[in-house]
Amino acid sequence: MPIRPIEIMEKHFYDPNKDGLIAVAQLESEVCTEGEADTKVSVHKSDASAHHAKTGHNEVYGLLTAGLAADRPAASIAGRFYFSTDTLILQRDNGTAWDEIARGETTIRLAQLSEKAHSSLTGIGASDHHIKTTSFADITDRAGVSKLNWGAGKLLKGAGAGVDPTEIDVPAGATIVRKTADEIVNNSTTLQNDDHLLLSAGANETWFLEFFLLNSSVTTTPSITLCIIAPSGADGKWMALRQTNIVAAESIGSAIGFGSPVLAYIPYWLSAVVRIGATAGNIQLQWAQNTATAEDTKLLMGSCLIAHKIA
Repeated sequence: MPIRPIEIMEKHFYDPNKDGLIAVAQLESEVCTEGEADTKVSVHKSDASAHHAKTGHNEVYGLLTAGLAADRPAASIAGRFYFSTDTLILQRDNGTAWDEIARGETTIRLAQLSEKAHSSLTGIGASDHHIKTTSFADITDRAGVSKLNWGAGKLLKGAGAGVDPTEIDVPAGATIVRKTADEIVNNSTTLQNDDHLLLSAGANETWFLEFFLLNSSVTTTPSITLCIIAPSGADGKWMALRQTNIVAAESIGSAIGFGSPVLAYIPYWLSAVVRIGATAGNIQLQWAQNTATAEDTKLLMGSCLIAHKIA
């Protein structure tokens, strides 16, 4: 059974064997069978006058061609593109020259930055580099010991030109202890450890300490006795100041008793230097009433200890 005739109007055909260039044929409008249509197409394909006569490659606007950089044609047709597969550079013909549009090797170039010579980078030569004097990893002292790795908790201290740096301890900040509640002694001259004002000291350390004490009583009768103690084998001196009273330096562990103050509420300032021996332990404030009195004598919240380890 013959197939139904079809109408062909301005049908466009191309031959993929013609280097990708489009060949266009315009047929007159008519009704024909499928066989007749095939015959007309065959005739069109064999008619050289119906085709563009190709003069060379890369002669169509917007065409992208790929190949070696050395095979790129001379610039002459504005708008066409060329990708060099060896240099990974995409260029566009502006009619007189090839403009670089993009580089496909972005990640490759980043990886190549790790090369010391950067020889793979475009436009980078030997004169573009600083000559290395020494590697960071090669920094050593005069004895050849690496100075990139020093003791934990240490600093390097410079000793001047031509002299090796030495390791030192990181300077410690002040130790601050604050009294967080009032403390009471009533009718007792027996020294007791303060509940808050103490610090832990290591063997063979030396500490400078300052105490600021807020003392109150109902009357001026009981006053206060103060003492600073330290572990066995420690020594040092301390002194105290109260309003018009300056007490001469006393040895650590020796108490200072104050007579009746002018006011029932009065501050005290203590200063001490304590050298710890082979036995570590606490440096501790002790206190009591100077005269046993049946009333509350207090060291008040906010009294404090500020200490610096100096050796």
